[in-house]
Amino acid sequence: MEIAAVPEIASALDVAPSFALALPFYAALVCYAAALAGCFACPRLGAWLLGFGFVLHLGATLGRGWAIGFFPLTNKMESFSGAALALAAVTRITWREIPLYTAPLLALLCAAMISALSFSRDLSFPPPLMRTLWYPLHVPLSFFAYATWAAAAAATVWFRNRDPAWLARIDRLALNGFALWSFSMICESTSSTCTPRCRPVTVRLPSFASSATVRATRKCFRWKPASRGDSGMAQSSPRKVSR
Repeated sequence: MEIAAVPEIASALDVAPSFALALPFYAALVCYAAALAGCFACPRLGAWLLGFGFVLHLGATLGRGWAIGFFPLTNKMESFSGAALALAAVTRITWREIPLYTAPLLALLCAAMISALSFSRDLSFPPPLMRTLWYPLHVPLSFFAYATWAAAAAATVWFRNRDPAWLARIDRLALNGFALWSFSMICESTSSTCTPRCRPVTVRLPSFASSATVRATRKCFRWKPASRGDSGMAQSSPRKVSR
């Protein structure tokens, strides 16, 4: 007797971390901290340090993605790192040689990187819920929205002389963040309807199994006896499984 069942899949599968993949994150943090100090002494040097740290950070993130063969946002470390990467990109794009504007963003960037490195740096494979096209779109767009709103908030610190051009900059950053957030929510709602199915497996009961065992198994899984033309695997859709 064969009973088709949906296997219980672990949310993550940890593998041994690689020091070569973790080292660029520390180097990026050093560059970000140097950019924070440089934005007061030499803003142009701070911009170059921020850009170099972003390149290291992006390369380390791509290396983790290559190692697991998927988008590298599967645990807390990668989530904080992804948020920091988005903030670094927005800070570099909107860079101004104004310490009161750039310093809060760089301080927040360093805090996000320190938080990321405080978690386990083990590589983990994504659960089935994340294996969709929309997940790699939803999360980065959300992070970029947060980073754009952070830039808008930092711009208000410098808004002392009531410059209309600077006020328009604040509004533009806030509206861009709202647009990114809207697109991320569309991707999230789409991903909820495109969750991939799990492959069914076959639970084989011995021929001498008692009727009580069969009844208990039927309560857990909807089963279909294998027909003569089957190759030994009962065909059952995961959607038809009832507990």
